[in-house]
Amino acid sequence: APINVPEPPYNSGCAGQPKLRWQLVVTMRDHFWSRWSTEYLQHLQQLGKWRDRSANLQPGTLVLLKDELLPPGKWALGRIREAHPGADGLVRVVTVDTAISRLTRPITKICPLPGLRNA
Repeated sequence: APINVPEPPYNSGCAGQPKLRWQLVVTMRDHFWSRWSTEYLQHLQQLGKWRDRSANLQPGTLVLLKDELLPPGKWALGRIREAHPGADGLVRVVTVDTAISRLTRPITKICPLPGLRNA
């Protein structure tokens, strides 16, 4: 479904007032991140019940590492290095390489990015 974004006003009344313009930019940024994290990221991370089979995460998949203490714009970007399947063959834990470290995370704490495997 297409996302309808309201058209910004042509003249926001901030011309010549840098402080007001900056406040508007910050408000718009916060609104974007709020919607992006609640709508788009939640859609990406829809996890089925354990009984619903879906493709396991594979090494090379690009992911965001969720951190409840940070806004989504500050989440670390990483690439799955290794998947750790359980006795039932389902991957529930992965090892992720970030720019500065290697971490082991449950799949509930990562958000795979679509279409970016081995990119």
